Amino acid sequence: MDLMDITSVNSTAFCTIDEVFPAGFALEGYSTDAAIDTDNVTLIEYRFGVDGKLSVGYINSEKVVNLHLEANSPSTAYLFEAVAWMRLRKRPCRLTLVVTLPSVNQVYTYKDGAIVDSKLMPDVKKTLEPSDWKLIFAELERSAL
Repeated sequence: MDLMDITSVNSTAFCTIDEVFPAGFALEGYSTDAAIDTDNVTLIEYRFGVDGKLSVGYINSEKVVNLHLEANSPSTAYLFEAVAWMRLRKRPCRLTLVVTLPSVNQVYTYKDGAIVDSKLMPDVKKTLEPSDWKLIFAELERSAL
């Protein structure tokens, strides 16, 4: 691994949706300046007492992943199919997302997830705008490639 390498163009992401696409699909057709980002994860709940004593405790927290896909991304068809499945059955689909980052020799496996929200139509401007998909997961495993 090259210590200076932060290349993202060789990264990959693969998603499975248990109820709709158990074999999974590769994510592709990212927006121009963003592909995948994550929210900070709260690890500690803390309280500061009136007597100046700090109390802290570890907590489990959700792991949020945001996908940014162009309007013509082939991946959106899979995600929209999952949304249609959920709307028809009135229950969530279970997702797994594996993100591979070769430049830093890491694989991130998100498990027990769901689609939280997205626009169901791209914004129509000078050109069609990318869509953002918010996914939430219960578990994250990080491993070496």
